[in-house]
Amino acid sequence: MKKLISALFMAAIFNFSFTSSASADEEVTLFNSAGKADAYIAIDDELTIYLWSGKPVAYLENDTEGGYHVYGFNGKHLGWFVKGS
Repeated sequence: MKKLISALFMAAIFNFSFTSSASADEEVTLFNSAGKADAYIAIDDELTIYLWSGKPVAYLENDTEGGYHVYGFNGKHLGWFVKGS
């Protein structure tokens, strides 16, 4: 599961920069390396990452640098996104 979330997060980095301007009812789709939509970020649900099966698997938190930290619901830090890097 950690590899899936990490891979989805890395695939979303390119598309993620617009989420700060997204309206409250939008979602950001996360694609795997084969181009299949495997998960989404629910903007209106505290930036929770869900699999398309409906299972919540991670969430995003703002950091002090203007980016985001990615945490699994097990409390582990899975990655981060800061200014496109």
